[in-house]
Amino acid sequence: MKIAELRAISAAEAERLRAAGVESDKDLVERACDLDGRKQLAARSGIPEERLLAGINEIDLVNLPGVGREYARLLKAAGVSSCAELARRDPRHLSELISDLAAARATVRHAPSPTEVARWIDQAKELAARIEH
Repeated sequence: MKIAELRAISAAEAERLRAAGVESDKDLVERACDLDGRKQLAARSGIPEERLLAGINEIDLVNLPGVGREYARLLKAAGVSSCAELARRDPRHLSELISDLAAARATVRHAPSPTEVARWIDQAKELAARIEH
């Protein structure tokens, strides 16, 4: 995923990140996953720490196997904006909520099954600790 494609980071901010030496989503996650790194990158790029955190949270959700951009948008609409938040959700309840959102928005071909949502939650539990909030 290109940094310029993130919803949490504007095109101008993506340019400032590039000027600060951040070339890819992997670079952004590596450099901003902890509080000190995020603070340093914010100072160097002029991008608020909260926006950097939102960007790396978006990257993590999109990169979860089976999620991608479309389902990440539905997760965000369901109030899930990070792997840490996803890891705390009840699979059955979240699956129902996503199904309702998918039907109302008609933005995905099909809503994920409860089994898929449970798998996302399990994967998120493994990743949640890597980003310091």
